[in-house]
Amino acid sequence: MSKGLVIPSFPEMSKFASDIREHKYSHDLQEEGRKENWGETSLRVSKEVLRSVHAPNSLIQEVANAIAAQKFIPGGRYLYATGRPFHQVNNCLMLRAEDSREGWADLMHKITLALMTGAGLGVDYSDVRHKGAKIRRTGGTSTGPIALMQMVNEAGRGIMQGGSRRSALWAGLRWDHNDIFRFIHLKDWSPEVCALKVADYNFPAAMDGTNISVLLNDEFFKAFHNENHPKHSLAHNVYWETIRQMLKTGEPGLSVNLGACSHETLRNACQPSYATVLTPNGISTIGEINVGDTIWSGSRWTTVLRKWATGVKPVYRYQTTTGHFIGTEDHRIVSGGYKVEVSQAETIDYSTGPKATASNLDPQDIMDGLVLGDGSVHRASNNLVYLMIGHKDGDYFESEIAHLITKGRPGLSPTAHEIKTTITASELPKTFQRTVPDRFYYGDHKKKMGFLRGLFTANGSINGNRVCLKQSSKVLISEVQEMLSSLGIHSYITTNKGHSIEFSNGRYECKESYDLNITSGRTIFRDCIGFIQSYKQEKIEPGSVPKYLTSAIKSIEFMEETEVFDIMVEASEHTYWTGGCLVSNCCELVSEDDSDVCNLGSINLANIESLEEMERITEIATAFLLAGTVYSDVPYPKVDQVRTKNRRLGLGLMGVHEFLLLRGKKYGPDAELDKYLEVYAKSTEIARKYADGWELTHPIKTRAIAPTGTISIIAETTGGIEPMLCAAYKRRYLKGDTWHYQYVIDPAAKRLIDRGVKPEHIEDAYDLAKDPERRVVFQTHLQKYVDHAISSTINLPPWGSEDNNESHIIPFGEMLIKYLPQMRGITTYPDGARGGQPINPVKIQTALKHINKEFQENGDSDVSFETGNVCELTGGGVCGS
Repeated sequence: MSKGLVIPSFPEMSKFASDIREHKYSHDLQEEGRKENWGETSLRVSKEVLRSVHAPNSLIQEVANAIAAQKFIPGGRYLYATGRPFHQVNNCLMLRAEDSREGWADLMHKITLALMTGAGLGVDYSDVRHKGAKIRRTGGTSTGPIALMQMVNEAGRGIMQGGSRRSALWAGLRWDHNDIFRFIHLKDWSPEVCALKVADYNFPAAMDGTNISVLLNDEFFKAFHNENHPKHSLAHNVYWETIRQMLKTGEPGLSVNLGACSHETLRNACQPSYATVLTPNGISTIGEINVGDTIWSGSRWTTVLRKWATGVKPVYRYQTTTGHFIGTEDHRIVSGGYKVEVSQAETIDYSTGPKATASNLDPQDIMDGLVLGDGSVHRASNNLVYLMIGHKDGDYFESEIAHLITKGRPGLSPTAHEIKTTITASELPKTFQRTVPDRFYYGDHKKKMGFLRGLFTANGSINGNRVCLKQSSKVLISEVQEMLSSLGIHSYITTNKGHSIEFSNGRYECKESYDLNITSGRTIFRDCIGFIQSYKQEKIEPGSVPKYLTSAIKSIEFMEETEVFDIMVEASEHTYWTGGCLVSNCCELVSEDDSDVCNLGSINLANIESLEEMERITEIATAFLLAGTVYSDVPYPKVDQVRTKNRRLGLGLMGVHEFLLLRGKKYGPDAELDKYLEVYAKSTEIARKYADGWELTHPIKTRAIAPTGTISIIAETTGGIEPMLCAAYKRRYLKGDTWHYQYVIDPAAKRLIDRGVKPEHIEDAYDLAKDPERRVVFQTHLQKYVDHAISSTINLPPWGSEDNNESHIIPFGEMLIKYLPQMRGITTYPDGARGGQPINPVKIQTALKHINKEFQENGDSDVSFETGNVCELTGGGVCGS
């Protein structure tokens, strides 16, 4: 035993809980010829995980004690894999299906590695083109996302997770995908298949190893509630068809990703090909960059991980005084440090590139900028481009451009001079029509700085503490601002309204003009660009710290409907520079990233005795999961990269219903419970504190309530936020390659009954099945305290019964649509919807007769679907164990 650490004591477990623990999680102690007890498992898990971050023995012991006392229990993968040579302790991976041959092959490679190391899988298939879509390169047609889902399902059938348990799979498809209705009916098993499934749980049926969900985003709710929306009918058809299936078969469920969480599923927030990005070689466009290229994130250089076309969409230009954004109205920009849809924003944060450094500028670039600003064209002299050099510009003849001034042309004007320039007559229209030629706009930093030195020399001035450039061309002033931003120079534009001026020979209308002002970027401008004229250069004062980081949106202009693209970058901030603005990744997933992980552990509320204890258990449980992000092995390298960047934690809860039952309260929102939830919600700050101490990145989210499965059996409490299922039931489980079952009396029910409570007074899932709104209300309430999602399955009476039939579709759907925007997802389970269900209710008298006995299934004779006087329902499957 490690010095200073002792094996903690632990409460007595029921035969059922002890059998499950020993079978699934206890390691063999070879020297002693026995398996670990629960105290030894608790210390093993705590010690191995926390020593990866060099935690003190005091914390290791405290966590071990909490696990042994069943106050906090890590996810099942921690209990099973910790201390093994290959210790992959994450419960699941979240993946994205790519729409390419290489993408399909890569997905199958990833799922094989993941499942063989014990991780479940959640895959979003929304990017895969629909069945029958033309494939340009081969001339064939796509088989669609459902074919790929079925491939993954069958791989899961044959791959035992970590060699010890059935694979857990999830598939999602966005609501407006062309194959969505085929997806909704994917698990409509025939009566014959259902009967075979009842007789043999392992009988193969379509997608029987995969839970499926329709993905809803902001656009769905806009379309659903707006009769004029082009997808209004589609939204209604998808919703009501899904609701019918939820009541009849339990699948698909609904996954909801809105508002601040809208980046956590695939979205169509995009930019056109001509929208700009910043590369090390200068300004480029979305159309020109490719996967693997480097662009500016707003604070560092980052790699483009993905890029794909998403169709033709309306594009708008959002103009601020410090830059502009061009893209779809649902694209998320950064506003005051927060990511919001641009259509909902009032401001956009500005962004500048890395600070430019001084360089030997090319005199020709300087001359060309000077000519674009002050040059003229003499049409009669074969479109001669010439330059006027006034009496204040004598510095030109002593500067780096002196050799490019060839001769005077007094015949044109006393100050006219011929020059050597690449600027052509066609590039010198009237001043209000001028633009920056592409060779400078898209040029490297040196070429941009040379051009800007010439342009500012021609049209720039020092106005108080501002470097100012005045132009009558709105396009040119915006392009110059973007070029400055790419060099690390912040600027803002002010507008001078058009007005009339009285001269001796009449009244003239002056056009609107624009001033580009540099304040905080004056030092960079002086050192890297500057003026040729010494009287201007000497007046430039050192730059100051910017006063503002965000700018108001001044105008919104519809551009066109055009092909648009999504990109994803590697940088953890998931932002990039465009048009001098800071914007979010076009697309971010359920975890923002392919190959992110579920890192789970749950606090058992039923065993927490005070708010003070809740505070301490929340702290040490958070620290444990954070250490797990360092400890866990991974199935392939990208998982480590994404995990290190996001460092997601999934601290959950179980025993919520028992917590309420012990206090004589009904299942639902409760003021006393809320006090405990408020403590639970402090995990974010706790995680940051420990991350700083252990020199780790901050977790982007910390709380997720999963269905706790076997760890709630070990804790002998109600799972997750679920209500007590039944007072007694028969539970099936796999032992080796054979299915076994035991009769179980719910531990919480037993404790309550032992205290004199009659079983009929204990509220359970059966009581709530006839009033599903109570379940929905409670889940919605709890979501306020959870920054990830809550997994909860709402039990329903059998389809076709008095309380669940065709007449219930509309009332259920109308009830649910009120709460959906406040939820992250919902699933249902109508009793008997799937054959071979792992938990089946029984009469409590039957359970009492056979308690602590284990049976092996031998076909039909051992499969009982007995219903009793306690309940008639079953839960959906168990996972998260």
